[in-house]
Amino acid sequence: MHRLLSCLLLTSFLVSAPLYADYAWIPNYQTLFLRFGGEFFTTSENFGADGLRTDILYQRGAFANLPLRLNEFRFYVEPEYGFAKNLSLLLKGEFTVARIGPVSASEPSFGSSNVGNVKGALKWRIHPKEPILTLEIGFGLPTASNDQSSLQVDDLLLNDGTFDLGLILHTGYRFDDFFVAFSPGLLLRSGGFPSALTVQAAAGGRFDSLYGFLFLNSIFSIQTGPLLDSSLSNHDALGGGGSYAKLSGGARGIDGGIKVGVNIEKKYAIELGVTQAFWGSQYPNFTKIGLNFLFVNSFFKEDKKIRVRGVPFDQEHSRPKKDGDESGAVKKEAIQPEP
Repeated sequence: MHRLLSCLLLTSFLVSAPLYADYAWIPNYQTLFLRFGGEFFTTSENFGADGLRTDILYQRGAFANLPLRLNEFRFYVEPEYGFAKNLSLLLKGEFTVARIGPVSASEPSFGSSNVGNVKGALKWRIHPKEPILTLEIGFGLPTASNDQSSLQVDDLLLNDGTFDLGLILHTGYRFDDFFVAFSPGLLLRSGGFPSALTVQAAAGGRFDSLYGFLFLNSIFSIQTGPLLDSSLSNHDALGGGGSYAKLSGGARGIDGGIKVGVNIEKKYAIELGVTQAFWGSQYPNFTKIGLNFLFVNSFFKEDKKIRVRGVPFDQEHSRPKKDGDESGAVKKEAIQPEP
């Protein structure tokens, strides 16, 4: 019986949440969702302050004023657990390996590897029925230092070193095997980085064991920062290393793409996604390819308590017979899990 209930909960979760734990959909109570995988990020251009595409001109060391290409490999693990009804907690850890070097010249590139900032989020499903409403409070901890004052010539530090706080209101609606999602938000950052408005949107569907969706991501910084350092010896532009080459300070941009996945034996799935930036101001013109492995498991345990209804203490442990009911014995009723 326990295995049957767990299977029913798991199947319900997979069917009702086309994206597993994404956008407005979160794991059910006592259900673990685990995503891990990697991304390849590459760019040789930035959208300038005027919105026009320009070569990355890394203003440091031997590569100063040379067109460059930045390549990053990011590996991550992201568990999310439904610790209460309509509540889940998400954590994300990253490790990044990056290299930057001339686009066409044969000079060797240089690079670094580092642990990324730890990110997390608390999600509250305010309205569990369509249209689903979920409030997300996210945070990013500067566990990976990016001390700009210690940046050496040809160093490639990979993180902004900021404390981030985000607030997102997810909305989602599912009809038959299709869904739409829309998620406006606000991002607050420390270290002199400007606050930003964010918007995410997605639409897709499920076809037997296959699913896929189109998505858009956007960020609109409320203020802009300096585009480049004032001099080679004074690193006063926001961001550092790889993030500096990607113009993370005062970014405004829109990117989008497609993600497809396949379920394997209900508990497992594999996803492949492609993202491309197509508009921005102080924003990288990038391409990103990601491969995710997903696992979902319910830890719900059946309550073994027995409910006894209508049994007075001064009578036999029986209840009045109904038409067609030849047995007066008390029936055992297992407590059903919350939907």
